[in-house]
Amino acid sequence: MNLDEKRNFLAMPVHVFLYISIAFALGACGSGDSIPSGQTVNSTPDSVAPSTTPPNTTPPGTTSPSTTPPVVTPPVTTPSDPAATPTAIYVSPSGSDAASGDKSAPKATLAAAVSSAIKANLKEVIVEDGTHYLAQPLLLGPSASGIFIHADSGTHPVVSGARPLSGLTWTTYKGNIMQASVSGAAFDQLFVNGAGQVRARYPNYQPGATVVFNGFASQAAIQARAAAWKSPAGGFLHSMMNAAWSDQNQNILGVNANGTLKLSSPIGNNRLSQGTDTSTEYVENIFEELDVPGEWFYNTQTATLYFYPPAGVDLKSAKFEGTALENLINIQGTEANPAQNIHIDGLTFTATSHTFMKTTEPLLRSDWTIYRSGAVLTEGASNIEISNNVFQGLGGNAIFVSGYNRNINIHTNEIYNIGASAIAFVGRPDAVRSSTAANAVPPMNYNTAANYASLDMTKGPKSNNYPSGSFASDNLIHDIGTKEKQVAGVEISMASKITVQHNSIYNTPRAGINIGDGTWGGHLIAYNDVFNTVLETGDHGAFNAWGRDRYWSPDSNAMTAEMLKNPTIWNLDAVDQTVIQNNRFRCDRGWDIDFDDGTSNYLVQNNVLLSGGKTIANDLKGGLKFREGFMRIGSNNIILNNSFYPQVWFAGSGDVFQHNIVMGAHQPAILSNFGKTVNSNLFMTNADLVASQNISPGSWETASAVGNPLFTSAATGDYSVPANSPAVTNIGFVSFATNQFGVQNAALKAKAQTPALPVLDFGGSATPTSDKTTLIGATIESITTVAQQSAAGLPTVQGVLVDAVQAGSPAATSGLLAGDAIIGSVAGGKSTPVNTVKDLINAYNAAGSSGSLTLTIYRNQQPMTLTLAFQIIYNDDWAGIAYTGGWKYSSNRNQASGDYNFDVHYTTTDGDSATITFTGTGIAVLGPTDVNAAVTATALLDGATTSSIAIPAAAKYTAQQPMITLSKLAAGTHTLKITKNSGIYLQIDAVTIDK
Repeated sequence: MNLDEKRNFLAMPVHVFLYISIAFALGACGSGDSIPSGQTVNSTPDSVAPSTTPPNTTPPGTTSPSTTPPVVTPPVTTPSDPAATPTAIYVSPSGSDAASGDKSAPKATLAAAVSSAIKANLKEVIVEDGTHYLAQPLLLGPSASGIFIHADSGTHPVVSGARPLSGLTWTTYKGNIMQASVSGAAFDQLFVNGAGQVRARYPNYQPGATVVFNGFASQAAIQARAAAWKSPAGGFLHSMMNAAWSDQNQNILGVNANGTLKLSSPIGNNRLSQGTDTSTEYVENIFEELDVPGEWFYNTQTATLYFYPPAGVDLKSAKFEGTALENLINIQGTEANPAQNIHIDGLTFTATSHTFMKTTEPLLRSDWTIYRSGAVLTEGASNIEISNNVFQGLGGNAIFVSGYNRNINIHTNEIYNIGASAIAFVGRPDAVRSSTAANAVPPMNYNTAANYASLDMTKGPKSNNYPSGSFASDNLIHDIGTKEKQVAGVEISMASKITVQHNSIYNTPRAGINIGDGTWGGHLIAYNDVFNTVLETGDHGAFNAWGRDRYWSPDSNAMTAEMLKNPTIWNLDAVDQTVIQNNRFRCDRGWDIDFDDGTSNYLVQNNVLLSGGKTIANDLKGGLKFREGFMRIGSNNIILNNSFYPQVWFAGSGDVFQHNIVMGAHQPAILSNFGKTVNSNLFMTNADLVASQNISPGSWETASAVGNPLFTSAATGDYSVPANSPAVTNIGFVSFATNQFGVQNAALKAKAQTPALPVLDFGGSATPTSDKTTLIGATIESITTVAQQSAAGLPTVQGVLVDAVQAGSPAATSGLLAGDAIIGSVAGGKSTPVNTVKDLINAYNAAGSSGSLTLTIYRNQQPMTLTLAFQIIYNDDWAGIAYTGGWKYSSNRNQASGDYNFDVHYTTTDGDSATITFTGTGIAVLGPTDVNAAVTATALLDGATTSSIAIPAAAKYTAQQPMITLSKLAAGTHTLKITKNSGIYLQIDAVTIDK
């Protein structure tokens, strides 16, 4: 079966997966390996050039995929007969490395067993029951090619990165805290009878996947406790980022002279410039915080272990272990001489060290940093199978596929209770072409702008130093990211044609599946069950992707201009289309599918998106988001209690959203371009359909319909629809099976959880009230939705969004742009938060007589300051205005009115007048146009020049309209007298003066 055939086979919806075992046809290459663990290996390009065929961007047809898989019988591995000629080497914790290695005389260590197998040209290492402690990582290099390492029949052997802490003598330290001397190297995880314990921390550990950090406190609360810490050096501070985008970690180095904690620079993610959420932190490895059962602390200076034993732990008989290694098996070769045809099966990997303080390597311009290690690490390898194993109790990643790898098949494993990611396919940056110059290192920082004049225009990868043609299938992954939060069940970056299929992934602090960049696409994400995700962070997805590739730049204006000139350069890296189909996704604090910055070249079809609630605009979960990018097709999806979130689209994006069932109006943010097709979708209410049509009148949803889709059994998760469903008859929806998600292996399926199903709300979405108004030529509205927050890159759901800016207006000439988010103002030396439109108008009013207002804004997801310059403006209660007659004053008017300072002076009496005395060269008198309220007046300038004023009746109330404008006056002091002639109301709101 070639690679394409295998991918096609794996893409089919089957209940039981049959895997092709790797044939061990290659002989041993020698008696040893010369490549040390962790060495970086240079590679040369493949002889086959990358594909240059443009991706298929035509919306999918209505033909359902085949549901009948080919019959494939995997070969059966028969244990060796110890009485016959040896065909395998046995290894047992009770064995001896001096023994022969047969069944009756097993080796003691895996390293010795593998070495003996290589020397004897044997292809099988059988691991017997018990715990196999590794003194160092097991290296499987090219000479180990063809070897099959597996558990003995009926056993469950453990491969451990810990060392036994034996011979401990316990004495009472204080109260319930015991102490014992421990020789040897320090450790950062402690296991007692196989169960992980909690390193002393504040606040105390709280169980539950939804509890951020399993308990957190404010920086102020932590600092207050620090005064009681005698020697905090060696501790760690863990914090959440602003916007809850991830966590960051710092060493506690000591105490500063002012009593504050002395900290190392934060690490742990690639967007540290966003700052720290100081309300969400915790500390660990602090001796004075050892105060509850299960906590421990190891004093490296005195080699003393302190432990508060939980109930039921007998210190005399308990087994104590401390971690010693961060990597257990290292499969290492080169592209020219790969480690290949290696199979690892049936083992339990446990007890590796934490790596959170080593997570420093950025993954291009995504939000991630990583540490290239895992319990099992492969690099320079091909035809590797990792199956039927358990990974648990790990301090870092479980399986890391780094750099050059081909046909790595990771299947039927259970991975849980680990510190970082479960499975990572991550290439090397030397395979990536640069956005700054040919032959340059690709940028690694979000803020690095593309240099379009020097862009490397060669399509595809620069070398073969990346994973390709590999698989993560039928794995049960849950309760990951216990220590690091920028993690995923499956992470893909700088890779090609990775299949992620039939996995069950849940209880994750961030995404279940993450694709960090567009290099180089061609992935298949299918039949996964991904839920209980983004539990500790925010603004993310159960499935998340970025596409900050060569074409992408944080300078959105420069990028937009370049896309108009070179509309296909997005395809330089996102070479092949990635397909997301037949998955079930649920996100708890973000989107079910989140296509973030730049994500391009995706087909999204036949997915069930579970999250959402009735007031979807303000809901923190669910839906399908397309941020700026190219050639995304969303078709034939079921979006429950939610809808579609288009954000910041490019002109000519080619985006398509059609033949979907949605249960709410679309929720755009900063949208001025409208894609190729948004049409033929089924809505639950006419109000939601009309609201979606009004986003782009005459273009969007002109052929869409309203109706109940008639799901077969929503209460049990069967969202298939009958032939008479309006989804089928009216919009071209094709029903698909919704019971084939997640793991298919019987044993794993019996263990796997499934998501809670939503109670469906066919009443449609609630439309949020809007306070949209215009201020000095800018159309603005308060930020009230997560979609708006995400589009602007804000830490919280507050601020004022600029929807549009009129050319030539004071807002435009001051440099304000559509898409800016205003979060603060400075006037008269006073800094004030801007959380709503009312806050901004109040700040503008306060600054009116100065003619300028300094704003704090977010642009391209970065804070900056901007000064608005405008005409000097005076309110209607200015001392320079003298009212004569029966004028009245109306204050505290509705914010939505848009009146300057939310007040006006008005009169209903003909002959009443207002005289304005001003110094300048021009004046404009502002007032509203009102419904059924036409009015006429006479204006007299300096007692000589007369003008007529006619204010028409309006269809709706519109504030701050000029009733008279005079310019090019002689410099000096002038008077302008306005006298009411006819009509109901003459209203004066404000005057602007040209100095």
